[in-house]
Amino acid sequence: MAKFANGELRVTMPSRGGTPPEEIVATRAPEGAGGPPARIPPPELHKVPYNGLAKTPPMGWNSWNKFAGRVTAEDVKGWPMHRYERHEGGRVYYVNIDDTWKECATPTATSRRTRSFRT
Repeated sequence: MAKFANGELRVTMPSRGGTPPEEIVATRAPEGAGGPPARIPPPELHKVPYNGLAKTPPMGWNSWNKFAGRVTAEDVKGWPMHRYERHEGGRVYYVNIDDTWKECATPTATSRRTRSFRT
């Protein structure tokens, strides 16, 4: 049940498992609170000297984007990379085959491969 009075919203949460009902109270924030932060102007454009880093992000193809966790060697070999390059507007310089390997992070679990990818 919810009630709004005197600038407060009072919501009564029903009891669960024998616990008594709980009342939650929300009040209006002060004027101006919760708005966007002040705008910070971006720096002026300027030439940046070459520092050995790539000028563009790596251009590659990731099997997860097409096949998710169901990728096979046949899928990757049969995927028409030229169509991807044409539609994405750039060259593919690497191919990442994501075979859904994962490491379990729980203390009782052991690291394992969920399935293997063989060519």
